[in-house]
Amino acid sequence: MRRQLWISLFVGFLGIFPLTRAAPPAGYYNSVEASSGTTLRATLHEVIDDHQRFPYTSTAIDTWDILEQADENPTDPAAILDVYKNTSFPKFGGGGGGYNREHTWPSSYGFPNDNSRNYPYSDCHHLFLSDQGYNSSRSNNIYSQCNAACAEKPTAFNGGVGGGTGVYPGQSNWRSTDGWETWIESRGDVARALFYLDTRYEGGVHGTTGFSEPDLILTDDANLITTTGGNAGTAYMGLLSVLIQWHLQDPVDAAEQARNDLIYSYQQNRNPFIDHPEWVGCLYADVCSSIGGPLSSELGIYSESHTQSMLSYARIINSADSAGNVTNTNEQNLAIPPFDGIYVLSADYTDSGKTSGGFIFEFVAGRDVSDYQTLKFALDSSQMPGYATLEVKPEDGDIGAESGVLLSNYTPTMSGNWAIYEIPLTDFADFNPSNFTLLGFWNPQASGGQLTFGTLYFDDIHFAIAPPPDPLSLSINYSPPAGTMSQAYYWDGLVAAGGQPPYTFSVLSGGPLTWSLTLQNAPWDNSIGTIWGYPDSPTAGTQSLTLQVTDANTNTATVNTQIKINFSSGNLCCMCHTNTGF
Repeated sequence: MRRQLWISLFVGFLGIFPLTRAAPPAGYYNSVEASSGTTLRATLHEVIDDHQRFPYTSTAIDTWDILEQADENPTDPAAILDVYKNTSFPKFGGGGGGYNREHTWPSSYGFPNDNSRNYPYSDCHHLFLSDQGYNSSRSNNIYSQCNAACAEKPTAFNGGVGGGTGVYPGQSNWRSTDGWETWIESRGDVARALFYLDTRYEGGVHGTTGFSEPDLILTDDANLITTTGGNAGTAYMGLLSVLIQWHLQDPVDAAEQARNDLIYSYQQNRNPFIDHPEWVGCLYADVCSSIGGPLSSELGIYSESHTQSMLSYARIINSADSAGNVTNTNEQNLAIPPFDGIYVLSADYTDSGKTSGGFIFEFVAGRDVSDYQTLKFALDSSQMPGYATLEVKPEDGDIGAESGVLLSNYTPTMSGNWAIYEIPLTDFADFNPSNFTLLGFWNPQASGGQLTFGTLYFDDIHFAIAPPPDPLSLSINYSPPAGTMSQAYYWDGLVAAGGQPPYTFSVLSGGPLTWSLTLQNAPWDNSIGTIWGYPDSPTAGTQSLTLQVTDANTNTATVNTQIKINFSSGNLCCMCHTNTGF
């Protein structure tokens, strides 16, 4: 069946997530071909289908036994940690104890009748243990974005995450009439569970038992997502675009990898989007790369275009001064058209007596970004007159020691109202890119030294690898700067381009005349070489030369030319390139 191709989050480059992967068996994915979304779906399905089914409830090994291991609390092996509330429950065994089993793809959408022929109903890759009340509250609501008007379903503080109420989205789940927004630490997990179902169940029959299986399809068309009176041949769930966004916001972590390993030990199939999260972009947007490809050329922080490699931040810290003035941020602002994707990041500044303010991306631990050369981002320049005084400041473990840079020192490229900045990481004095911990945006100033009042909108914040330079080339410029003919010799300009500066010029060969030649960088432009000098004898003639430029990476380029000597008087002469028409 033809799948909807959702493109807007996956644009522009190839790459892979730089994550520590779980360890699938050697050769497990050897037959997978990720050259296109269609090819990936077909070859991946053949690897993960026909799994070993375990009963939903049984006196033998069943899903309770598997899930109580898969969702075990990492700090308490006698307890489980539920998917929505983040609450630790003592293991009860076989149901009860305040938690039950959640079908992330509601069974009412395609496979409601549990029996030995119903494989998705008991597929543990999409089943999670959940607080009973939260499971009931979610019901069969589709996964979608909410807002502050939705009903908040808070989380408990466990494992260093969760807790807190009253701020959208915060660390809470949010429920609307027909939608459910999963909290930040679980949303990627449920998204990848549904990507698995969409690929595992393609219709047809089970290769071993011969039992019919449904075709489960993710979609953004809510009208297609309907309950079925019985087990159906085709069923839908979504919203696909939201699930892709959640996949990007909540990358794979070690706990999810361990869960994949545990379920594999029973079912003998894996969730491939945990092992290879970059395949989401290939499957749904045809942004594909070879397995084990090169480091992604972009590393997203807040970005919906540069998404195949994301640097997940723990939180955004909003600053406050002694008077209580706060710089507030909104990570899902829809107030203005985005530069990319769906959302923009807004930051509200106030000038009510406040002279310092900003916001900071905070990362859980120092991250190595030394493979990247520039920090790039888009800023809506129409919203705040003082935006050019903004200070951008990445920091490493030595907090406060690094120096920021002012936007006023850079000239952006423009796309409508969006100013796109690209700042070399070498411009940040004392910043150690191998231990990146924070990224701050500080102090847009109004007159009098106070903060400018207003809102700044940011988008597409990411690190980038500088594109490879153009090939090194060497050509001749026949027009030396004014004043260089004050002596009786001619400056013949050699123009180097591409490669990696600085350049060094040299004469490889020449004859038949003997010259005392000097070849050097031009004082007015280091990318130009000048050749000048006197002949050793006052004899007119033609000098054939091969000239060379060498760049910082020892690449070379050459050009052949001829210099004609027009004898003037004494030992004075001029050098002219033969193509100048004499």
